[in-house]
Order: sequence, then structure tokens, then C-alpha cells
Amino acid sequence: MLIFHLFSNLLARWEALRKTEGWAALQHHNLLHTTLKVTPPQTLISGPMPWLSCSFKQTPFFTLVPENPGPSFTPQWHPGDIYAFNKNPQQLIPLPVPFLQPTTFHLFVAGDYEVL
Repeated sequence: MLIFHLFSNLLARWEALRKTEGWAALQHHNLLHTTLKVTPPQTLISGPMPWLSCSFKQTPFFTLVPENPGPSFTPQWHPGDIYAFNKNPQQLIPLPVPFLQPTTFHLFVAGDYEVL
């Protein structure tokens, strides 16, 4: 009986939130962070810089930021696959700065969550 009472109170609060806040009342947005160390191919001497092949499921956006960005650096956000489609293609992302040695990047990923 206690579980039913707690569950019915929770549903009543959700309904009240939706009446005043709409469908976005139970959405949450987080910015997740980690670092990524990228090592260039040994044969890279000149020519175009390598690209990063990636696929991010269940996230709307992500970006790579160099470890020590200059004052004029502006992050470029890339689309993720928020709905985790079965046939999500790999994306080729240009690295934000040229490098000839192992380089660390900050990886920021938007983490969205919603209760329907």
C-alpha cells in the first residue's frame, strides 16, 4: 500500500509540473566532459590533417576543444544521434587544430534526458 501511495503522489506531481511547465518540465540537460588523446599516423609529414571518425548515440551535440585553445578559438559543435538510429553513419570530424605529435583534446558531449 505504501508503494502505491508513493507512486500516485509522484504521478500527481508530474501532472502538476506538466500543467505549469509543459512537456519540458521533466527534461534535463548536462554537459559531459572527458579528455581524448589523439596520436597522428607515423606517416603524416605534410598534406591534409587527419580527421576523426566517430559516432555518438543518444546525444544531440558534441565538440572537441584543444587542450590549450588560443583566445580566438571558437568550438564547432557537431550533431550526434539523439535517437540512436540503427544505421547511424560514422561522421568524419576535422580536428580543430593541426598537430604533428600526440595531442590532448577536451571532448564535451551534451547529455539530454527526458521523462515522458
